[in-house]
Amino acid sequence: MNLVIWLSNYDWTRVFYGENLTNLNGIWIDDDVLLCNYTTHPRANVEYTGEKWKNKLYHI
Repeated sequence: MNLVIWLSNYDWTRVFYGENLTNLNGIWIDDDVLLCNYTTHPRANVEYTGEKWKNKLYHI
């Protein structure tokens, strides 16, 4: 599955596991890893939720 890492102004980032990343803008740092800025996607945490997504917090 693909991995989306949302960068925010905090030390913690919200990480999403999912399949559909077509509507997201970001930098692909690997074939299955998309790095995004959370502040530019304020609705992403609402649009990309559901059984296929697992929300986790990663400290980077």
